[in-house]
Amino acid sequence: MLASVFSPSDLHENTASLVADLAVKSSTSGEHGGSGSEAPRHILLIEDDHVIAEMYRYQLEADGHQVTIAYNGRRGWEMLSEGRPDLVLLDLRMPGMDGFQVLEAMRGDETLGGVPVVVLSNFGDANMMSRAQSLGVTDFLVKSRVTPEQISRRVRTWIAGEPLN
Repeated sequence: MLASVFSPSDLHENTASLVADLAVKSSTSGEHGGSGSEAPRHILLIEDDHVIAEMYRYQLEADGHQVTIAYNGRRGWEMLSEGRPDLVLLDLRMPGMDGFQVLEAMRGDETLGGVPVVVLSNFGDANMMSRAQSLGVTDFLVKSRVTPEQISRRVRTWIAGEPLN
C-alpha cells in the first residue's frame, strides 16, 4: 500500500505542538530509553530540515541517546567517514548528495556497510521504498506517520537487528 505524501509545510504546521508535547512527556515520564547503566547509543541523523532534525534530536537525547546532526548528505557522508555511529536516521530527498547516494556509499564501504540505516522520508512512494529496501535499510518510515517518541523507543531494536513487528 502506498503511503500518503505530505508537503514539508504540512509537517511544519504541527512541529511546534509536537515539540511542546515532547517537552511535557519528557518532564513527566522521565527517561525511557533503557536502563541507566547502559551506554548511550550514537545516532547520526542526516536531515536537511532543521526544525524536524531538532525535534528528533530533542526526543532522542531526552531518552539518553547521543545525537549528531548533518544537515545535508555530503556532510553526513563526511561525518560517517570520521566515525561509525550505532545507527543512521536518513532523509532521502536532500539537495546535493541525496539519501540514496549516502546509502549507496555506506553499503560500498567495508567499515560502514553494516551500520543499520532507518529512512525517515516525507514520501512513501513504492519505488523509493523498494530502492531503499534493495540497499538494505533496516526500516522505512514516513515522517508524518510516526512520532519522535515512537522512533526513540525503537532505536535499540534497530541497533540490535531484532525483527520488527
